[in-house]
Parts: sequence; structure tokens; C-alpha cells
Amino acid sequence: IETRVDIIIKNPEVILLQDQNNSNSNCLVLDLVFQMRMITVGQDTKLYGWLKDLTVYCSNFTLLRYANNLTSKIKYCILQPANADVVMIIGKEQEKIDVQISDIIVNIAPAAIRTLIGVTSSLGKRQATVQENEEVNIKTLFYPKPFQNSKLWFTEDFEEQDNPLELIDTLEAVTGLPS
Repeated sequence: IETRVDIIIKNPEVILLQDQNNSNSNCLVLDLVFQMRMITVGQDTKLYGWLKDLTVYCSNFTLLRYANNLTSKIKYCILQPANADVVMIIGKEQEKIDVQISDIIVNIAPAAIRTLIGVTSSLGKRQATVQENEEVNIKTLFYPKPFQNSKLWFTEDFEEQDNPLELIDTLEAVTGLPS
């Protein structure tokens, strides 16, 4: 029995915006073509993966939406188109992985760094909760406190359990016969 699975993802553009509320915002774009093929015959499995034209570039979001060709979209090219091929063969007698990566050319312009900083800061923004805004009185932080009268989270559970654990004979509980 032969099982064959093919997955093709053509030209997805992963777009990370610097400011999602501004349509004229700068953005970071990841563009690629991905293809994967898996063939299973009995206990032998062959897995092929191709990553073609992997490109990372900075652009303006409005320019990105309305431009027809790739060269008019690109403001600053960070990663020139790169390719990667992976072949993995798994069988009874062998396990083999072959990885081939083309030349990787990275160009980093100062404007691209500003866009990258803007994108990462917009990803990290979140609303502060009430618990995070709780202030600690640092004046009394290093004063010694008595351990016995303290209400600490790791001592409260044990103080509530004053009952000693009962010893139960498991054999007697299961069979009804004393051990």
C-alpha cells in the first residue's frame, strides 16, 4: 500500500505591521513558496520539502496592497531570495537526512532596523492587569518578620491539615481479608 501526501503553499505573504491602526504604516514581509511531499510504502517513508524564494523585506503597507509587481513593493530587502531543500528517508535499514541551503545574503539598512524594532514593540504591547500594578513597599522589604505568625502561601495548606494521615492496609481494603 502506497500513501502519498502533497502540500503546496504558493506565495503566502506573512505581514507584520509596525502600527496596525495606521494603513500607511511600515511593515516586515516574509514571502516564500513551500512544497512538501511524503510517500509511505510499507515501513519506508520518504519526506521531501522545498522552500523556494524565501525573501524578507520591508515595505509600506499601502504600497504593498496596491503594487502589481514585486520590485515596486520592496522598500528595503533584508534577505535576498534563498532556497532550501530537505530530503528525509526513514526505513528499516536506514535513516537519512539531506539538507541543502542556497547562499544566504542579508542586507540590513538602518530603516529596516527601525521597522523591525517597531514591529517587535507592537507585538509585545499588552494591557497591564490590576495584579501587575500592585506596588511593593520597599521600605519594609528587608525587615525581619516572624515565621510563626506569617501567612505564607506555602505554610497555609499545612497548617489547615492537622489530621494525621490514616494508615490503610491496601490488601485488606481490596480483598476484605487481613494481611
